[in-house]
Amino acid sequence: MKSPRQVLTAQLTAAVAPHVISNGPVSASKAVAKTLRQLSGQLLKQQARQVKADERAARPTKKMVHKALAGELTALLHPLLGEQEKPAKSLRKAVLQLAGQVLKQRQEVRPTTKEARKAAKNVAASKSAAAPKAEVKGPGARPVARRPASRAAPKQPAGKPTLVPVATTKGTMVVATTE
Repeated sequence: MKSPRQVLTAQLTAAVAPHVISNGPVSASKAVAKTLRQLSGQLLKQQARQVKADERAARPTKKMVHKALAGELTALLHPLLGEQEKPAKSLRKAVLQLAGQVLKQRQEVRPTTKEARKAAKNVAASKSAAAPKAEVKGPGARPVARRPASRAAPKQPAGKPTLVPVATTKGTMVVATTE
């Protein structure tokens, strides 16, 4: 499978070939081929930058989100206002203020990516701390897993396995469980 850069280089070579090669099927010089490869790389980078810029432009701004939420709140309040076409200026101002407070509260509740990573790291650290550690009893000795502190609890005999249907994405299957 050819990379996008190779495909674009082949297309550029085909487009430039009539202008570079004047007599017969002689291949283009190494300098021309290198320049076409560099040009194709630059074109692909520019296309990637344009895609990112388009994605950024498509994302709503804070002001747009604020106005949209205020519009939704006004629509919810419209039945309570009666037959008025446009709510009073003081009411519109209060709705905008409420929308701002709601957005601020949403932002406070939603953890940032840095905080989310930190929380995930703490959870992973606590799980690894809960795992049993191995003991080493001298040089060349094999590590031995720690035994539970309380061995006094009697083991209960395993019950008879019971078949239980379990739903899966492709249908159902039967699983044996002990009670």
